[in-house]
Amino acid sequence: MKSKSTHSSIIARVGLVLLLTATHIGCKDPDPIAGREFVVLAGDSIMQNAASHVAMTITKTDNAPFVVVEVLGGTPLANIDHHTNRLQALHRDIGVPSYLFVSLGANDRILFEAEFEANLHYFMASVNPSTKVYWIPPHNSAVQSLAGDMAGIVASVHSVAGQYHNMDVIDFQPTGRELSGDGVHLTVYGAAALSALIEEIIYE
Repeated sequence: MKSKSTHSSIIARVGLVLLLTATHIGCKDPDPIAGREFVVLAGDSIMQNAASHVAMTITKTDNAPFVVVEVLGGTPLANIDHHTNRLQALHRDIGVPSYLFVSLGANDRILFEAEFEANLHYFMASVNPSTKVYWIPPHNSAVQSLAGDMAGIVASVHSVAGQYHNMDVIDFQPTGRELSGDGVHLTVYGAAALSALIEEIIYE
């Protein structure tokens, strides 16, 4: 038979748990990741193929950053208002990302190459200067598999990157089993290879 003091201790503990639970439910934190580093993965179907693998890879430790995925298969950078509006929404609702990894450009070649560089400057102007941007231009296999030569797109990415202190280029060149049958999209092996590059950047 438990003593009166033991019963009082149990009741006190239960009451404390209920109080903490009620406080947590009744007072929603307006910024649940305030002060925590977070990473944004953005872009077209190439990043879409890799996003879940990248997220799992870089969040495997307790102190890992949060990951926000903003991908839309088939989208070009020319859909610039969508991209910048989403970025501004992130700034407003979550905060300023530490890293922004972007895979865009492959879908701009056919109709939007002439405006690609201007759109890239416009995009970078919407990025907070404290955010480090890593751009992944179309890889060599995609250049060969898709309509036309994408050398101009790739050159524009490198040219613009040289004009911003917070922008670098990831020269990701998947080969062999890292590529699906269309020579453009990534297999699980390609996703793993891209994840390894991104992990190395974040945890260097």
